[in-house]
Amino acid sequence: MAKKHRPRPVKPKPKPPVPIREENLHRYSIIALFILPLFFYGRLLFSGAMMFGTDFIGAGGYAAHQFMADYIRKHLTIAFWQPQILCGQPTVAAFYGDLFYPTIFLRLFLPVHIVWSWTFYLQTCLAGLGTYFFLKELKLNTISAFLAGVAYMFSGSILTLAYAGHDGRLIGTSLMPLAIFFLTRGMNRRQIIWFALTGMILALQLLSGHIQKVYYTGLILAAWFLFNLIRTIKEEKKAQSALTPSAPSFRTRRGIPFWSRGASLIGYFVLTIIFAGALAAIQYLPIYGNLPYGARGAERGYEFATSWSMPIAETFDLLTPNFSGGLWNYWSKNPFKLHSEYLGILPLLFALIALCRSWRKPEVKFFFFTFIIALLMAWGGNTPFYRIPYYLLPGLNKFRGPGMIFFIAGFSISALSGYGINYLLTSSEPAETRKGFRFLLYAGGVLFLLFLFFLSARNAAVSIFAPGPRLAQFEANYPALTTGILFSVIIWFIGTGIVFFVIRNRLNPLFFNIIVTLLMTLDIGISLKLWDNNKGYIRTMPPPQEHFAPDEVVRFLKNDTSLYRVLPLHYERSDEGELWLYNIHSTGGQMPNPLQTYQDFIGA
Repeated sequence: MAKKHRPRPVKPKPKPPVPIREENLHRYSIIALFILPLFFYGRLLFSGAMMFGTDFIGAGGYAAHQFMADYIRKHLTIAFWQPQILCGQPTVAAFYGDLFYPTIFLRLFLPVHIVWSWTFYLQTCLAGLGTYFFLKELKLNTISAFLAGVAYMFSGSILTLAYAGHDGRLIGTSLMPLAIFFLTRGMNRRQIIWFALTGMILALQLLSGHIQKVYYTGLILAAWFLFNLIRTIKEEKKAQSALTPSAPSFRTRRGIPFWSRGASLIGYFVLTIIFAGALAAIQYLPIYGNLPYGARGAERGYEFATSWSMPIAETFDLLTPNFSGGLWNYWSKNPFKLHSEYLGILPLLFALIALCRSWRKPEVKFFFFTFIIALLMAWGGNTPFYRIPYYLLPGLNKFRGPGMIFFIAGFSISALSGYGINYLLTSSEPAETRKGFRFLLYAGGVLFLLFLFFLSARNAAVSIFAPGPRLAQFEANYPALTTGILFSVIIWFIGTGIVFFVIRNRLNPLFFNIIVTLLMTLDIGISLKLWDNNKGYIRTMPPPQEHFAPDEVVRFLKNDTSLYRVLPLHYERSDEGELWLYNIHSTGGQMPNPLQTYQDFIGA
């Protein structure tokens, strides 16, 4: 009887090594995270031009920053009252922006508009840096952590905030990864210094003036802390089971009871929150004292809390920012939209690899479910789900704009993409990797079918998405929609080709890193028109001495040197702070939290 021939098992080819030392690669990655945002902000940082922002230019942001910087330079203390707008209003007690954020010191020596541009640049860098260090702490390789950092700092949740001038939202969004990194290192090393640094980051978020972003950061920090605490206890119990029977059954190898180790971590976490509150008290104690008198800070019902929810259909903006119309042809449910959720196509591709091939990793499951929950909360009142957190989470009912939580979903996708890249670069299972590759082809096919649907079924798309009174905007945006999805299909299949060469060991990890970085930068830059000064989210405009030059109204009023206030009924530049900049007192203007008595007096 002939013996059956058994083929020899094929040994997987080892992944080609990175032709650079690890410590140098780490150093270059950090430098690159500071260089890459210059592609978008460089023309602002060194030209003297001013960056446009609707709140910064059109809502008195520049005037407020300039007023406070001038006052501190002259009096060596902060102004607690500003008399120029709304017949006089408090400053510290009324959420006066980033009054105690470190950038205030820069504004004492540099022009306000220059510090403004540098703030957006540096916070973008910190977003990438925090994500990079966090994933390195989770033992991902340097390239994976770096590319995930690029994905998050180039996400719409970061870059598109420039157009609205939402520096507070940007600071909160960009500092969140640093907070979760310090918390993770603190739990890993059980050293209180890292918990203190977590508290410091939370305090800086609070001092940025956007408490809602801090609230959402607190939610993911609490979830991540509980997730790791439970894992730590389980792992230590498993380690204890391997000890000899003579060892105490309620102790770990170090002889420390489980409850004691868990209690110490819980104690550190509680101290972190207390420390953050203590550091931010300089701004929030006056705010708390002013709450009964301010226009904000009260619960106004479920309908108010769910205003500015993210429409479910706008989830398609993850595939192309052209779907909902963006800045020019917005057709969806909210009054307008000044930002985008788009992260780029490659982060979605690599995140899909992580879900397919690294699902057993607890961290992958955590970020997947975090993405789902954050997305459901961002949808707000468009689903019944939001009633659960609305009634269960204390303080959530005082916020509006649930869509602001989407940055947590974007961060989760970025972290998942890091795990997907890490699998590609370290996997020694070619057969399993090729299965994942085929799944990418199937997903690309679905994306291509979606393009064909929009290309050939325009009337069906109108009936499905029902733009209603904004049908004209939907129609005007439709060519951009189809072009945007086609561009996404192209990027997806380019990314799939890159994965193919990595699987075949025909692409060096360092070249893979460079190609993917450039492709992600081009994708986000082209899709969001970041280099387009007329249609993009990052725009330059003339410097303040030109834009805020005194017009005929200011020149006329400055002739009167007596004490008076103006009622700017038909002066279109009143909210910009044009009068404020020239110390002309007004009954109008804008500020974050005016006195309720004054609002009642003017009938607002």
